[in-house]
Amino acid sequence: MKRIFYLDFIRVISCLIVVLFHISCYLVDVLNVKGCIFYLSANTSWGAIGVSFFFIISGVALSYSYGEKNFDLKKYIKKRFLGIYPMFWIAYFLVFLYQILKDPAQFSNIPVFNFIYTIFGLDGYLYTVAAPNFYILGEWFLGVIIICYALFPIILYFFKRFPKLLAVFSIITYVILILLFDSEYTHINIDMSVTAHLIEFIFGIYYVKYYDKIRLSGGILAGLVFIIFLFVPFGIKNTNISRMITTLCNIFGFVSISYFVNLLKNCQKIYSVFNASSKLTYSVFLLHHIIIYVLTMKVYNITNSITGVYIIDLIAVILASFLFYYLYKLLCIVCKKILFNIRKGEKIGTD
Repeated sequence: MKRIFYLDFIRVISCLIVVLFHISCYLVDVLNVKGCIFYLSANTSWGAIGVSFFFIISGVALSYSYGEKNFDLKKYIKKRFLGIYPMFWIAYFLVFLYQILKDPAQFSNIPVFNFIYTIFGLDGYLYTVAAPNFYILGEWFLGVIIICYALFPIILYFFKRFPKLLAVFSIITYVILILLFDSEYTHINIDMSVTAHLIEFIFGIYYVKYYDKIRLSGGILAGLVFIIFLFVPFGIKNTNISRMITTLCNIFGFVSISYFVNLLKNCQKIYSVFNASSKLTYSVFLLHHIIIYVLTMKVYNITNSITGVYIIDLIAVILASFLFYYLYKLLCIVCKKILFNIRKGEKIGTD
């Protein structure tokens, strides 16, 4: 798929928001530090905003790739598999080695069978349901996006044939399921549920169809709604209704940012920076938790500065993600050469 500038831009910004939010979580929840500006906005957490953007981006990207083409299920599964699992498994292996060296006994009481959740990338999402398991890398987001990817072929089928019916059905189902959602029954936080985020994914699929129809007035109006949501408390105490408003306002935010950011797409330097940076976002997603866990307390004890922690942790995350990304690419090249030589040898043998 051809690179889409506004997707690269929002992907990088969303990734930055999520990393800064998780640094703030460590500072607030573990070190009891006050004044972390990337922790909460007026009505939600900054992390919820960044994550919502990621789900929308995923829907948009798949819509660009498959919305106007004949859908090949085998190629789709292969591409999604290769895009998610090899890098995840390699990163997991490296972090697992680190954890074992640090504390050899920490996994001793976990049923071996539960490693299946890790193999499929669902350990973080199902941790509160299927604990204890071997979750040490990434987070709940990976499990939810894998489920969204699994549902995409069905969604695409109805999107191409019955777009209006799908839209109405999706909205009504979303509202009903959110209103009925019970975290105590499901043992999953509503903000981390498929129920909360599948609608954002579906919105992204539709967004491609209507993106070119957005005008300046629409971009401004969506931006104003989003800004008000960020900085003016609504005072809503019902968690389920608050989740619906959060989703809606994050959609407005995505619409506004994508509209105005795309005005910069002809600036080659900016385009190149975000194009290159967006390739690192999955590596950042996989590694940032462990780096924050290892560094934050040490950095804060030395600097006694929230800003210092943000800067040093962020630099460490970027450097580690950069090195890991190119290590992964190198391993891919080596594996392809090995497979090529094997196939070549088999061909010569048959000749």
